Amino acid sequence: MAVVVLFFLMRLFVQVCIYVTSIGSLAPHFPHTILHFRRKSRGKSVPQGGAKYAPLSRMNQPKIVRPETSQPARAQWFDRKKYVTVNFMVHKPKCVQVAFHPDKMILCCKNDEDDVIYNELYFYDRIQIHDSRERVYDRTINMLIRKLTPDVAWPRLQKDPAKSSWISVDFDNWRDWAHEEDDGKAEYDNYMDMIHEIGGHRVGVAPDMGDLSDSD
Repeated sequence: MAVVVLFFLMRLFVQVCIYVTSIGSLAPHFPHTILHFRRKSRGKSVPQGGAKYAPLSRMNQPKIVRPETSQPARAQWFDRKKYVTVNFMVHKPKCVQVAFHPDKMILCCKNDEDDVIYNELYFYDRIQIHDSRERVYDRTINMLIRKLTPDVAWPRLQKDPAKSSWISVDFDNWRDWAHEEDDGKAEYDNYMDMIHEIGGHRVGVAPDMGDLSDSD
């Protein structure tokens, strides 16, 4: 009788070992499921879709919540064939957060007097979020917005035709590019420089954008 009981216990032990091993082998293929199972088994149920498993596309993009008290920064913009440039006038910006969406962008930061700045802008047309970048300077925050549909002029920056009090045209850099014919090397170089240099926010003197060409 004792031999039968011992045999049964050994068989049960082997089955448990096989089960535990199978869970371990599945972990690389279903990490979130296994992690959720293990934490729940310890009495610590965790919600699905934690930050660790955020989408790979723009996974570091902040989720910006509109502050209870804030003010918009003044913005100047100008149009080019491939992109739109927007400069937000903020003196010594800090705690800068920028989120690009296909139809809009959100900016949240503080100025040198700790005033909370918040701008939410719905664009005239859709943009390429992966090729849109920001750069922080001493007195401005520069946005290089890549158009989803190039070679189409934007008559205004925002979707709403009503004029916003904090948006104005940068006439110093505005020009009619529809009939221009050039190789666009200057614009391309500037765009690639911004992509390569903005691994993080860099503070510097605002650039002179007037000599940029209009195609790449």
